[in-house]
Amino acid sequence: MAAGVLLFGPVMSLAIAVVSALARRWRRLAAEKLLRRTRVQSMPELIESLVVLIDAGCSPAHAIHAVARRPPPALAHALDQIVAQLSVGVRLTDALDILTIHIGDSARLLVDTIARAEIYGDPLGPLLVRLHDEATRQRRQRADIAARQLPIRLCFPLVCCTLPSFAIITIVPLLAGAFSSLRQSPF
Repeated sequence: MAAGVLLFGPVMSLAIAVVSALARRWRRLAAEKLLRRTRVQSMPELIESLVVLIDAGCSPAHAIHAVARRPPPALAHALDQIVAQLSVGVRLTDALDILTIHIGDSARLLVDTIARAEIYGDPLGPLLVRLHDEATRQRRQRADIAARQLPIRLCFPLVCCTLPSFAIITIVPLLAGAFSSLRQSPF
C-alpha cells in the first residue's frame, strides 16, 4: 500500500484498494452463487438415488448413508455432515435440516417429505417419486430460462466484436476502392 501511495498518490491508491476489495467480494459471491446453483441442480440426482434405495428396501437413514458413499459432487459435504450427525444419534429429520442450510428452500420439500414419512408412517417411495418428477421439471424449467437468456447475453459480443470486424472486412475495402477511383478520375 505504501508503494502504491508513492507511485499513484493517496487518492488513486485508495481507489485501487477499494476496487480490488470489491472485486474480491464480487468473485466470492459469484462463486457461492454458482455452488448453490450446482447444489440445487443436483437435487434430482440425490432424490433419484434415494428412490432407488428406498424401493430396494432400505430405511431412509440407511439410504442416506448409502448415498453419502457416492454422492453427487456438489452435495458431498452436506451429506457427510448429515452422516456425521446420524452417527452421533441425531434424529434423521433433524440431521436433514443441514440440506436446507446448504441448498436452501429447494431441499425443504425433500426434508419435509422424509419427516412426514417418518412421523406419520406414509410410504416414502411414491412420495419421493413425485418429488423427483417435480425436481426434474424445475431443473428443466431453469435450463429453458437459461436457454432463452442466451441470445440476450450474446448481444454484447455480437455488437462489440462481430459487427466491427464485419465493417472492417466489407465496408472499408469498398470505401477505399471508391476513394481510389475518385482520385483516378480526370475531373
